[in-house]
Amino acid sequence: MVSANVYANTPLKGKVRSIAVKTDQSMKYNVEVELSNNSKTPIKAGMYGSATFEFNGEEEVLTLSREAIIGGLKNPKVYRVKDGKATLQSVEIGQVMGDKVEVFSLKEGNKVVVNGQINLKEGTAVTIL
Repeated sequence: MVSANVYANTPLKGKVRSIAVKTDQSMKYNVEVELSNNSKTPIKAGMYGSATFEFNGEEEVLTLSREAIIGGLKNPKVYRVKDGKATLQSVEIGQVMGDKVEVFSLKEGNKVVVNGQINLKEGTAVTIL
Protein backbone atom coordinates (compact mmCIF):
# COMPACT_ATOMS: atom_id res chain seq x y z
CA MET A 1 0.00 0.00 0.00
CA VAL A 2 1.07 3.54 -0.67
CA SER A 3 0.05 6.61 1.26
CA ALA A 4 0.63 10.25 0.42
CA ASN A 5 1.15 12.68 3.29
CA VAL A 6 -1.76 14.86 2.13
CA TYR A 7 -4.09 11.82 2.10
CA ALA A 8 -2.86 10.23 5.31
CA ASN A 9 -6.03 8.21 5.95
CA THR A 10 -6.53 7.08 2.35
CA PRO A 11 -4.51 4.04 1.31
CA LEU A 12 -3.58 3.91 -2.37
CA LYS A 13 -2.70 0.82 -4.36
CA GLY A 14 0.51 0.78 -6.31
CA LYS A 15 2.55 -1.67 -8.34
CA VAL A 16 6.33 -2.02 -8.18
CA ARG A 17 7.70 -1.33 -11.66
CA SER A 18 11.42 -1.59 -11.01
CA ILE A 19 14.02 -2.07 -8.31
CA ALA A 20 17.49 -0.58 -8.77
CA VAL A 21 20.33 -2.94 -9.59
CA LYS A 22 22.70 -1.17 -7.17
CA THR A 23 22.33 0.88 -4.04
CA ASP A 24 22.67 4.64 -4.04
CA GLN A 25 25.27 6.47 -1.93
CA SER A 26 23.15 6.02 1.20
CA MET A 27 23.09 2.22 0.62
CA LYS A 28 19.38 2.21 -0.31
CA TYR A 29 17.78 0.63 -3.35
CA ASN A 30 15.57 2.94 -5.39
CA VAL A 31 12.17 1.42 -6.06
CA GLU A 32 9.78 2.74 -8.70
CA VAL A 33 6.10 2.38 -7.78
CA GLU A 34 3.32 3.10 -10.27
CA LEU A 35 0.00 4.54 -9.04
CA SER A 36 -3.26 5.26 -10.79
CA ASN A 37 -3.87 8.98 -10.53
CA ASN A 38 -7.55 9.84 -10.01
CA SER A 39 -9.50 13.00 -9.32
CA LYS A 40 -10.46 11.93 -5.76
CA THR A 41 -6.85 11.65 -4.60
CA PRO A 42 -4.69 13.40 -7.21
CA ILE A 43 -0.96 12.82 -6.80
CA LYS A 44 1.20 15.77 -7.84
CA ALA A 45 4.91 16.39 -8.25
CA GLY A 46 6.65 17.25 -5.00
CA MET A 47 4.31 15.28 -2.72
CA TYR A 48 5.80 12.96 -0.15
CA GLY A 49 4.56 9.55 0.76
CA SER A 50 5.50 6.09 1.92
CA ALA A 51 4.99 2.55 0.72
CA THR A 52 4.41 -0.71 2.54
CA PHE A 53 5.12 -3.89 0.64
CA GLU A 54 2.93 -6.94 1.12
CA PHE A 55 4.06 -10.32 -0.07
CA ASN A 56 1.68 -13.22 -0.59
CA GLY A 57 4.35 -15.83 -0.09
CA GLU A 58 6.77 -17.22 -2.56
CA GLU A 59 5.76 -17.52 -6.17
CA GLU A 60 7.79 -19.12 -8.89
CA VAL A 61 8.44 -16.84 -11.83
CA LEU A 62 10.46 -17.19 -15.00
CA THR A 63 13.42 -14.80 -15.05
CA LEU A 64 16.15 -13.95 -17.51
CA SER A 65 19.46 -12.22 -17.11
CA ARG A 66 19.03 -8.52 -17.88
CA GLU A 67 21.85 -8.93 -20.41
CA ALA A 68 19.55 -11.07 -22.59
CA ILE A 69 17.15 -8.15 -23.14
CA ILE A 70 17.65 -6.19 -26.37
CA GLY A 71 16.08 -2.77 -26.95
CA GLY A 72 15.89 -1.80 -23.27
CA LEU A 73 13.08 -2.40 -20.81
CA LYS A 74 10.58 -0.18 -22.65
CA ASN A 75 10.66 -2.25 -25.85
CA PRO A 76 12.15 -5.56 -24.70
CA LYS A 77 13.14 -8.28 -27.15
CA VAL A 78 15.26 -11.41 -26.93
CA TYR A 79 16.89 -13.72 -29.43
CA ARG A 80 15.42 -17.20 -29.06
CA VAL A 81 17.15 -20.18 -30.58
CA LYS A 82 14.73 -22.20 -32.72
CA ASP A 83 15.94 -24.99 -34.98
CA GLY A 84 19.54 -23.77 -34.65
CA LYS A 85 18.76 -20.21 -35.76
CA ALA A 86 18.37 -16.90 -33.93
CA THR A 87 14.82 -15.55 -33.92
CA LEU A 88 14.10 -12.08 -32.54
CA GLN A 89 11.02 -12.10 -30.31
CA SER A 90 9.26 -9.35 -28.35
CA VAL A 91 8.73 -10.26 -24.71
CA GLU A 92 6.48 -9.03 -21.95
CA ILE A 93 8.40 -8.30 -18.80
CA GLY A 94 7.39 -7.76 -15.20
CA GLN A 95 9.49 -6.78 -12.25
CA VAL A 96 13.19 -6.04 -12.50
CA MET A 97 15.07 -7.60 -9.60
CA GLY A 98 18.70 -6.58 -9.71
CA ASP A 99 20.28 -8.25 -12.73
CA LYS A 100 17.22 -10.46 -13.35
CA VAL A 101 14.04 -9.59 -15.25
CA GLU A 102 10.69 -11.36 -14.81
CA VAL A 103 9.42 -12.61 -18.19
CA PHE A 104 5.83 -13.61 -18.98
CA SER A 105 5.82 -14.35 -22.69
CA LEU A 106 8.42 -17.14 -22.72
CA LYS A 107 8.04 -20.70 -21.52
CA GLU A 108 10.41 -22.61 -19.33
CA GLY A 109 12.81 -24.51 -21.55
CA ASN A 110 12.96 -21.86 -24.31
CA LYS A 111 16.58 -21.25 -25.26
CA VAL A 112 17.54 -17.57 -25.19
CA VAL A 113 20.81 -15.91 -26.24
CA VAL A 114 22.33 -14.24 -23.18
CA ASN A 115 25.44 -12.63 -24.69
CA GLY A 116 26.89 -11.91 -28.10
CA GLN A 117 23.61 -10.53 -29.48
CA ILE A 118 25.45 -7.67 -31.19
CA ASN A 119 26.67 -10.21 -33.77
CA LEU A 120 23.21 -11.63 -34.45
CA LYS A 121 20.42 -10.87 -36.85
CA GLU A 122 17.22 -12.72 -37.70
CA GLY A 123 18.01 -16.19 -39.02
CA THR A 124 21.70 -16.32 -38.03
CA ALA A 125 22.86 -19.89 -37.36
CA VAL A 126 23.54 -20.39 -33.65
CA THR A 127 25.49 -23.07 -31.83
CA ILE A 128 24.61 -23.52 -28.17
CA LEU A 129 27.65 -23.82 -25.91
